[in-house]
Amino acid sequence: MQQPEVVALKHFCKLHEVELTFIEELDTLGIIQIVYLDNECFLKLEEIALLERCIRLHCDLNLSVEGIITVGHLIDTVDELSDELRKLRSRLKVYEELEGE
Repeated sequence: MQQPEVVALKHFCKLHEVELTFIEELDTLGIIQIVYLDNECFLKLEEIALLERCIRLHCDLNLSVEGIITVGHLIDTVDELSDELRKLRSRLKVYEELEGE
């Protein structure tokens, strides 16, 4: 069986100068998922971008984990609304082109 591609959490914490307890709290709340292999903590590669975003929100804006969750929901909502707006503009363009003929 193929092992998932992971990064050692100790190495990640040292590199990003972040406390392991912060990452464990994100794991507890289901924001990220820590992988345990041979009594060591790891992070899947696909989780790194999300974790780095959480770290930036936490360090740069001094947000709590709850604030990070709220901002994450707001970003997701903005992304969804942007997609919907793009689709509606595309549909409107079709009608405008038909009207111009």
